[in-house]
Amino acid sequence: MKILTIAIPSYNSMDYMRNCIESLLPGGEDVEILIVDDEDQIRKLLARMLELEGYEIYQAADCKTALSEMKRAVPDVVLCDVFLPDGNGVDFVVRLKKEFPMSEVILLTAHGNISDGVQAIKNGAFDYITKEIAKESHFQLNL
Repeated sequence: MKILTIAIPSYNSMDYMRNCIESLLPGGEDVEILIVDDEDQIRKLLARMLELEGYEIYQAADCKTALSEMKRAVPDVVLCDVFLPDGNGVDFVVRLKKEFPMSEVILLTAHGNISDGVQAIKNGAFDYITKEIAKESHFQLNL
């Protein structure tokens, strides 16, 4: 038997993220969002939650794939993890804003700190959000 543990982002961080997206794009019609996160479970869960709210979602697990996706379809918003296998989201913001200035970037991290948050905003990120994972939001599936 395989046991899979899933952590769901807390209501507070999801609600704040929604508010950021809505403030960027009032009306929210035909909004395209690219989610860049190497943690498959988090990325897919976040994608599903936002799809249920009517957003068009694209996904990438690393910077290279994110750039390929953005060349194919430029999203309105990029939700990007800070720690990625082929780069750092705080630094990646500079490239994204240079190549795709109309896309807004919101950085997500489970390990937030003030200096990264300040640098992310200086680099052009719209916001820097900590992925709050509440202890009561962990559950196990027996497969």
